[in-house]
Amino acid sequence: MRYVVWFIFHFLCIASSVIFAQKGTNSVYRHQFTFTTDNDVYLAAFKDGYYTNGLFLNWHSRIASSKQKTIRHYQIGQTIFTPRSRTYYRLYGIDRPYCGYLYAQYGQSHFFPSNTSWQWSVQIGTVGPNSLGKLFQEQYHKIFGFQYFKGWEKQIGNEVGINLSAQYRCTPWKPLAKMQIVPYQGATLGTTFVNACAGAICCIGNFKTSTTSRLFNAHVGNNATENAGRECFFYWQPQITLAGYNATIQGGLFTKYQQAVIKQLQPWLYQQNWGFVYSKGRYTVKAEVVYQSKEAIQQAAPQRYGSIHFSFLY
Repeated sequence: MRYVVWFIFHFLCIASSVIFAQKGTNSVYRHQFTFTTDNDVYLAAFKDGYYTNGLFLNWHSRIASSKQKTIRHYQIGQTIFTPRSRTYYRLYGIDRPYCGYLYAQYGQSHFFPSNTSWQWSVQIGTVGPNSLGKLFQEQYHKIFGFQYFKGWEKQIGNEVGINLSAQYRCTPWKPLAKMQIVPYQGATLGTTFVNACAGAICCIGNFKTSTTSRLFNAHVGNNATENAGRECFFYWQPQITLAGYNATIQGGLFTKYQQAVIKQLQPWLYQQNWGFVYSKGRYTVKAEVVYQSKEAIQQAAPQRYGSIHFSFLY
């Protein structure tokens, strides 16, 4: 029952913000604030583990002086990872390491008339106790009455890292009037993560082009036309990732903490997301369900979690 209450609490907070918000006008909005929360308890599956929580604050701003459509992105985020079992000495033990990751990120998205786009970002963050993963998890578990995980003394040690990421989205394919498929490729190179991925986003419903859709924060514009309009669609996003390094599983690249329990990285990762997006005027709400195959070779099972996203223009 507590898991259901946790989900309802977050959903009502976001829904009420939209319901009681003022109606949008023809004003030009060049900035956007976004809040995203991920948690496995949103699925009401009575499970808590692996990628157990994520919180992300974003600020997007249109660069008015740019000749092409360019949007800046600033993000602060925290992700928390735990094994499958709270009582880590039972069953398979620590099948996925305890780890928190706290970071700050800056990036840009560039949109072209050919209906293609690419984005890049630089991220600085830390794994280990300095990420405040243990502190944050224990505090919200205390507030909502969840049981504590007992193995945080085995978490991965402190290490600061820097990562560079890039992603390219191709021209969408439209097999039907209300359907679009947007393929993409991306890669990350750094001291915390090394990987490459390829996937596609299949949208059904009232979806704008990939260079104006709110799914990509592309509606932050220099005129009211880019801000205006309504989107309401479902999407499915399959993705394959080839991972070369992941500090949240293998520990720091340069610093090893003897008490930490680390695991072997599973090189191939399959993920698929199912989501729904509704946006009108200044406000956007997105709900998503994510399935992800095993990240570590010793991991006992794949993972599933939910994501809730809310954003507004100003």
